[in-house]
Amino acid sequence: MFWGVGAYTWAFFDALLVDPKSASILDVPFFLEGLRDILERSEDQHNANRFASFAAVSIPKAAQRCTDYLAASAALESIHTAAQWILSDHLHELHPLIWGHAMEGFDNQARIASIDALFKQGQEKANQVFVNFFGDQMLKGNALIFTPQGLYVQRA
Repeated sequence: MFWGVGAYTWAFFDALLVDPKSASILDVPFFLEGLRDILERSEDQHNANRFASFAAVSIPKAAQRCTDYLAASAALESIHTAAQWILSDHLHELHPLIWGHAMEGFDNQARIASIDALFKQGQEKANQVFVNFFGDQMLKGNALIFTPQGLYVQRA
C-alpha cells in the first residue's frame, strides 16, 4: 500500500516509543501529515485504533521519560493532541486488544497475564480516553456512537 508521506510517520512510530527524546528532531507537521495519509488510505480499523491509542495512551506515557527535553516534550504533546481528531474522524469501532498493547508501548516482548486481561485493560483505558476527550459531551447526557463516517455525538 502507498502511504503518501506516511513512511516518515511509520519510521518514527517505534522510535518515539523506544526513545521519546527522538521527538526533538521530529518534523511534527510532516509526521502529522503522514499520519493523516495513513489513516485516509487505511481500509480497516486496525490502524485507526493503533494510531488513536498511540497518540492518546502510548505517547503520554513515553513523554514522562523526557520531561527535561522541551523540544521533545512539545512535539509529543502535539502528537497527543492529534488523538482528538483521530478519535473523532477515523475511529469507527473499538479494538480493545490494540489499546491494551498501546499501554505496553506496543512492546511485543511485554509480559501479559492473559489475552483476556489485556482485552479488559485495553477496554478500560479506551473508556478513560473517551471520558478525557469527550467527557463534557457525556456529562450533558449525550451518547458517543461509532459510525462509518467517524464518531457521532447523539444529543440527549
